[in-house]
Amino acid sequence: MTKKTTKRTSVRFDYDALDIGVQSMKALEAAAAGIQALGRRSTDQAFELGVLLEQASELVEPGTFEKWVSQRCDISSKTARNYRAVARNLSSYRERAVELAISPTVLFHLASAPEEKVEAALAHAEEHGGIRVSEVKALLADSSEKASEAVTGDELADIGGLSGLRAIIDLKTKTGFAAFVENAAALAAEVVSALKSKGKRLQKTALIPKLEPAARSAKLASSQRASCRPQATGTRSS
Repeated sequence: MTKKTTKRTSVRFDYDALDIGVQSMKALEAAAAGIQALGRRSTDQAFELGVLLEQASELVEPGTFEKWVSQRCDISSKTARNYRAVARNLSSYRERAVELAISPTVLFHLASAPEEKVEAALAHAEEHGGIRVSEVKALLADSSEKASEAVTGDELADIGGLSGLRAIIDLKTKTGFAAFVENAAALAAEVVSALKSKGKRLQKTALIPKLEPAARSAKLASSQRASCRPQATGTRSS
């Protein structure tokens, strides 16, 4: 009976084609059975699922794991990454999170958050009887905005993940706008100075060499700022 069950459950994934050995196959099948029996609804189940996925990921190569978890467990690679991050990064908060019934979606956001933000989110949940996804997003967005104001230059390299990316974009946008304004002001100052010295009879050939460097810098700052703006991900078909 056991042999028939194992054969039936493994038919959805071709272990031989990916050169997965018998021992690894048995361990992966055991993990798949545990994952399917577990469900993904409660906080504790979210942590347990992450643990099982982490263990399974160690049995195969990264590219193979994504195929396995998608085909064998009906879990997308993105969802699997989220649960694994929860197990990896929030294990020390598991007991509190379970006690507060933090939803898996909130856990996904917190899994890449700095420690102080995780603590702030849990404190909010304790005070208000829970925390919604919108609230944790606002909490983390506030964190990235402050980071972009407080961190400059090479220090941005120390901020990882989405928060670091947002900080870099914010900083480049702000510095690009400031550079544009500065160069535009320099252009205006050159024109005003020329008008004062030459009156209304300006010679373009004499003025262009003075204006061209600042104009190029202003154009560059403007294009850099535009490149940092979010682009539409799709168009609406007619």
